[in-house]
Amino acid sequence: MASPCTAPFMGGALAYAFTAPMLSALLVFLALGIGLALPFLAIGFVPAVARLLPKPGRWMETLKQVLAFPMYLTAAWLVWVLANQRGADAVGLVLVAMVLLAMTLWWFERSRSRGAISKLAVAVLALATLVPMSLLSRVPPPSAAARVADGVVPYSATKLAALRAAGTPVFVDMTADWCVTCKANEHTVLDTAAFRALLERTGAVYMQGDWTDVDPAISAFLAQYHSPGVPLYVVFPKDGGPGRQLSTVLTASMVDARH
Repeated sequence: MASPCTAPFMGGALAYAFTAPMLSALLVFLALGIGLALPFLAIGFVPAVARLLPKPGRWMETLKQVLAFPMYLTAAWLVWVLANQRGADAVGLVLVAMVLLAMTLWWFERSRSRGAISKLAVAVLALATLVPMSLLSRVPPPSAAARVADGVVPYSATKLAALRAAGTPVFVDMTADWCVTCKANEHTVLDTAAFRALLERTGAVYMQGDWTDVDPAISAFLAQYHSPGVPLYVVFPKDGGPGRQLSTVLTASMVDARH
């Protein structure tokens, strides 16, 4: 079982399962599996439930086409993530690939009743679509310094240890551009004036680790706190005590209480 972001619904259950005894972990995954399969199980054990389902008809074709638009929005969101990972050059390559793909599909429809030459043109266009995608691996990522916002310290195990040794409280935020929960927490709590005022009042340092491109150092930090993914928020007090892990869904009162 996998998802690009484990929070907010599965995060707590999976974090517990990865650290629990084997029997407890198996029970957690069994419960998750039953939950996913519940609609099918209900119809299988109680056939009368199937009568509640809408009758097949032309509406199914319309629904299938309507559901394509959320997929288009997902593609647009992933291009935004790519822009943060690789910059404008990478986005340009993806846009070229999209145009070539549209051209391939357009000509495929027109060549259904035509000869072998038209079908060969479809194959050539399809292969051409792969060219800009293959060039993506050659686009270097922007420098880490360019991606860090003002007042945010990039995560480093060495820097974190130095701050803790100096008695400085630290708020560690492990995030990723593709994590919707991370972005929601940033919008509601971490990017607000109240949070910045809290950092200033307590003298805390806001340290952020970007896991958009999987970083082994951040992966090690996640493993240290038995977190299967991001977001992960850990508050290190100034007295040198152990870090206190916060919930994956933040509130202003929760953060204020931990400081």
